[in-house]
Amino acid sequence: MSITHRTNIVCLLLILTAHLSGCGAKNDANIMSGGTPAQVGGAEQAGGAEQTGGAEQAGGAEQAGGAEQVGGAEQAGGAEQAGGAEQVGGAEQAGGAEQADETDELVERAYLWLTGRFDSVAQAQARPDDYFEIQLLGCPATAPEIGSKVLYIEQAAMSSLGEPYRQRLYVITRSAEEQDTVISSVYTLTAPTASVGACSRDEAPSFSASDATLKSGCEVYLTWEEGRFVGGTRGSDCNSSLGDAVYATSEITLEEELLTSWDRGFTALNTQAWGATEGAYEFVRQAD
Repeated sequence: MSITHRTNIVCLLLILTAHLSGCGAKNDANIMSGGTPAQVGGAEQAGGAEQTGGAEQAGGAEQAGGAEQVGGAEQAGGAEQAGGAEQVGGAEQAGGAEQADETDELVERAYLWLTGRFDSVAQAQARPDDYFEIQLLGCPATAPEIGSKVLYIEQAAMSSLGEPYRQRLYVITRSAEEQDTVISSVYTLTAPTASVGACSRDEAPSFSASDATLKSGCEVYLTWEEGRFVGGTRGSDCNSSLGDAVYATSEITLEEELLTSWDRGFTALNTQAWGATEGAYEFVRQAD
């Protein structure tokens, strides 16, 4: 085994979900997904310890004969105004409802597309020097205090599926400002060991607000474009303290059968400190 490969293994470590300086392509650790087993922190680091196993109106009246006529004209004008206002208001409400329905459909689609079992085996076998064989599991979770569309995420090396190196909650919501965008907020677990293997249990895993901590600044924004979601983190607010990095980024594409993610850490001078250098991890959906 070469020194570089050994170094990459040591650099082994993601929601949307997911780092040592000087690692090669294998030291990819994803916010929404990928990562390598030894890199527990990764791009999701937003302060605090990482687990170690792991959108929101005039009509007037002519004076043509008496007060009664004027009153009638005023009433008629008022009725017309009211009718017009109702029509306009109704149209606005209908348009808003259509937009809300369309956006909610995107939330549901992203939620469903992140649910299931994925792995990077094909990529790793084709390029064993650059990528590891990683499994990513996503299953619905019950966490009403956190959100209505919540996924429990578990990632592990294919060689040790019972020992996940990352466990997260992804909370999928719609963006209030961007109609075609959904947001995946990433949470760490306060007691991850208790949830190992949760996607294989008969009942959906359940979490309270005290069971998870939001990784502020590491939200992943996914915009619907040409039949898939494209996006990632924004800006430099996803803090990272790994190696010389001060912030991390993630680039994501999400299709019905494929999830790709590319996480990298950067220094204060915006030079790459860790993460894959050869491109994103490719997680292909597998049959249950």
